[in-house]
Amino acid sequence: MSSLVLQRLLSGQLAARNILIRPPEPDSALLLSNPASSVYIGKTLLMGVPYFWDPKKLVNPHLCVVGITGSGKSYFIKTFITRARLVLGANALILDWAGEYSKWVKNAGGAVIDFGEQGVNLMDPGGVQPHVQAQQVISALAMLTDLASYPKQARLTEDALLEAYAQKKSPTLKDAQLILQRKSKRKPIDPDYALCERRIRNLLLSSGESFCNRTFGIGAILHGLVCIDLHSLPT
Repeated sequence: MSSLVLQRLLSGQLAARNILIRPPEPDSALLLSNPASSVYIGKTLLMGVPYFWDPKKLVNPHLCVVGITGSGKSYFIKTFITRARLVLGANALILDWAGEYSKWVKNAGGAVIDFGEQGVNLMDPGGVQPHVQAQQVISALAMLTDLASYPKQARLTEDALLEAYAQKKSPTLKDAQLILQRKSKRKPIDPDYALCERRIRNLLLSSGESFCNRTFGIGAILHGLVCIDLHSLPT
């Protein structure tokens, strides 16, 4: 039977062993949650404590997944979405620039929009009043184009959108473009109409007219598991 041997240590050597210091990990109370209302992420590196993502415990529930190529980012995202759907009934909308999620989404029973061949009608009312949807389309055009820099053209474009809604129950950007094209030829000629028409025409051409395709309505992409495959866009 071995005997206990006392050893003299300097304070620096003792501190290096960290025997009296808790590992730099969050408290277990923050990591553990009810599995029926949270999403299992994995275990902590040092103590092996299971971590469950519980939005009710977080000040900011947003996630950012960072890692080098091949480190498992896509695998983690797929498992997280799967668990979030099963446990929380969460919806998921994936904007896929590389075309890497399409096959997985189909196998998981979700819907895939091949942007460039299919698309979403940007003017689909989606259950709201036309004037509300028109304002949302203007906001989208401000992000997709330089419309925000031209207040007058924004007003003319919104008027064309409302006119398109008055003519059809579910118009498309193509309808608004034709209205602007017709107004650009009226006398006296107002060059702002031509600029509005050109802006929408260029957007439709660059997207393969995906923003006026009726394959999916706005409401369809906001429910369930949906992947918008963007890798085949011309620009």
